[in-house]
Amino acid sequence: MTDRREDDKAGTEDRAQQTVLIHATDIKHRAAQEPTPEAVHSLVVVEGPDTGSRLVIDHIPRIVGRSHAVDFVLQDHSVSSRHCRVWADRDRLMVEDLQSSNGTFLGADRVTRSAIPVSATVRLGTTVLKHEFRSQAEVRDHEDLDLEIQKAAGYVRSLLPEPWDGRGISARWLFRPSARLGGDGFSYDWIDDQHLAILLIDVCGHGAGSALHAVSVLLRSGRTPRGRVCRVAVR
Repeated sequence: MTDRREDDKAGTEDRAQQTVLIHATDIKHRAAQEPTPEAVHSLVVVEGPDTGSRLVIDHIPRIVGRSHAVDFVLQDHSVSSRHCRVWADRDRLMVEDLQSSNGTFLGADRVTRSAIPVSATVRLGTTVLKHEFRSQAEVRDHEDLDLEIQKAAGYVRSLLPEPWDGRGISARWLFRPSARLGGDGFSYDWIDDQHLAILLIDVCGHGAGSALHAVSVLLRSGRTPRGRVCRVAVR
């Protein structure tokens, strides 16, 4: 007589060794039922006066240039009024130069008409645009991030001193927002009628702590009464 417990054990081992087969068409069918985000082409300005600006592109041709009558306006004076045309051709992004003065460059090559690979850059004058192929949700996330960066840039700029002329000295500067956490800054003020103090802060690349500390220094020096910049600088 066979022990029933041994039969049950043998049956369990047999079931454990069974291989479950799933037909490939079942996997494809399930994958087809799952919604996939639709990706879109866009050009993002990564260098130039309009850094952070984005043009989302579909099959309708868009004109890029300096004129306010085009679809995507660039503030770069080295860009022609109607510089180039861009459009999506299925899964490709195309660019066509419109006889611009300074040309349209794909990488280092000047092009008349060409496809732009994903992640490749196009240069118009001194402006550089990068091709991105992302879902609408990712584009919205990046636009929100760009907006926050623009707000941060405006805040940092408000802490910097105004350009001025006086006493034989001219102070001029150019502000270019960083695409990463920076913290660099400067300030200047007269200590007395004969001495000018200049404060320079270079902390970019040293982390959030250094950047926040730099902003606190600018808060204490950039908008404070005369002479404070000197006391902050010598501490």
